Amino acid sequence: MDKTKILIVDDDTMNLFVFQDIFISEDQYICKYVESGEEALDTLPIFRPDIILLDIMMPGISGYDVCQKIRQEPKYQFIKIIMVSGKGMLDERLKGYDYGADDFLVKPFDQDELLAKINVFKRLKRVEEIESNQSNLLALLSHETKTPMSGIIGATELLLADNLSQDQIDLLNIVQGSSKQLMEFIDKVTLYYRLSQSKKISMQPVSLLLLIDSLLDDLEKPIIDKKIKITWQNKQDFNIPADFYFMQVAVKNILDNAIKFSPEAGEIVLNVQKESDLCSVCISDQGPGIINEHQSGIFEPFGIQDIKHHHKGLGLSLATSRLIFQLHNGNIYCKSEANNGASFCFQLPISNE
Repeated sequence: MDKTKILIVDDDTMNLFVFQDIFISEDQYICKYVESGEEALDTLPIFRPDIILLDIMMPGISGYDVCQKIRQEPKYQFIKIIMVSGKGMLDERLKGYDYGADDFLVKPFDQDELLAKINVFKRLKRVEEIESNQSNLLALLSHETKTPMSGIIGATELLLADNLSQDQIDLLNIVQGSSKQLMEFIDKVTLYYRLSQSKKISMQPVSLLLLIDSLLDDLEKPIIDKKIKITWQNKQDFNIPADFYFMQVAVKNILDNAIKFSPEAGEIVLNVQKESDLCSVCISDQGPGIINEHQSGIFEPFGIQDIKHHHKGLGLSLATSRLIFQLHNGNIYCKSEANNGASFCFQLPISNE
């Protein structure tokens, strides 16, 4: 098990003895003790602590200044800083948070509380490091795969233009289709992660019917190929505050889902309702439906690979749609019974403009 490294900074020798007394019997920690802010900054590059217990009032550089200097270094971004002070005044705590502290501990402190805080921040630091690594890995994966996959798709298109046997054409179609499916999945993962990390979207009044009608026009070919009938019920228009691009993505995922799992010559019903200051849109298909015990997990990313009605990345699509609706102060839910179709309903605020 990896041990947690703690840097303890305090100019009072008695306080250092108190900390030593606490940690001497805790073998999951490696502690280093220093008596000044200058010494703490010199120790950082070598010791690389997970957590710093930082006294505020010290000769030379104060704890506030030490904290600020640490936060200016990106390489130390995940270090957790708990400021320690004999005073617990609100303005002192707020100043510590302004300078980048993660928490505040007032002397004399309870040993159990100190160890509890350390365990919390140890877990938090680990989670943040994992999320950062995932983000970096995802960016690398997206960058390093798109260029070769584009090359494969382009090469197969050129080969398909030649005079080939039917067997060769069939094999190239498999290569091209698989490449496009992989590219689409990478785009979905990248979009979901980008949305989950950034809460900023650009809002403007958008016509709900215009948005859905434009999506249906784009999806005309798969609708025609499967001879699917689209029926509007209670067709009425509302302006919704929305980021047009992301809202298109969210609604298209739901429509794609309905089209894909509709039977040949099936019907998809769109129903628009006004509920107080919300508009509600339900998109219903005649597909195989979803059993009750699977419905609670259909909006979780990567969590529904075993569901007959939704597979091949659609779980991620539905998770992305839910995330987009949430960013628009809306929500989405599913109503379904096995062998009796599925209805996906989303609610969004109506614009006052």
